[in-house]
Amino acid sequence: MPPEHPDIATSLNDLGELYYRQGDADKAEPLFTQMMDIRRKSLSPGHPDFIAGLFYMAELYHSMGRLEDAASQLHEAIPLLEHLPDNQAELLFARQSLANLYMEDDRHEKAIPLYEAMLTTQSELSRPESPVMLRLLDDLGMLYLGQDRLDEAAACWAKWPRCTGG
Repeated sequence: MPPEHPDIATSLNDLGELYYRQGDADKAEPLFTQMMDIRRKSLSPGHPDFIAGLFYMAELYHSMGRLEDAASQLHEAIPLLEHLPDNQAELLFARQSLANLYMEDDRHEKAIPLYEAMLTTQSELSRPESPVMLRLLDDLGMLYLGQDRLDEAAACWAKWPRCTGG
C-alpha cells in the first residue's frame, strides 16, 4: 500500500484518536497532522473523511487551547459543507462550534454572523417553534444584548411568542 493511501490516513486518525482520548494531545497532534496531509493529497476537499479530519483537528486544537488554529480548521470546513447537499446538520454543527470558539475567546462580534446564518439554515429545516430555533433565537439575543444592540436583542425575543403560540 502506498504511504499516501487513504487507509493509512484512517489508521493515523484512529491512533491519534486513541492518544487524544487518553489525554495525550501532544502525541495525537502529529498523527492528526499527518492524516490531514495524506487526505489533502488523496481525497477531494468535499469528501466526508476530509471534512471529518478538519473537525478532528479543530477539536484537538481546541483542547490544547489553540483557539485560532481550531477556528482555522472550522473556517476551512464551513464553505466545503455549504456546497454539499444534505449537510445542514453538519453545517450547523460547524457554525455552532466556531461561534462557541469565538465566544470563548471574547470575540462575540464574530459569533453574531454565525448565529444569524444558523437561524437562516435552521428556518429551512424546522418549524419556528422548534427547540433548536428557540435556542438559537435566545443565544443570538444574548449576543446582541452583550454588544448593547438592544433593538436587535428585543427583535429576537419578540419572535418567541409567535414561535410558542403565545
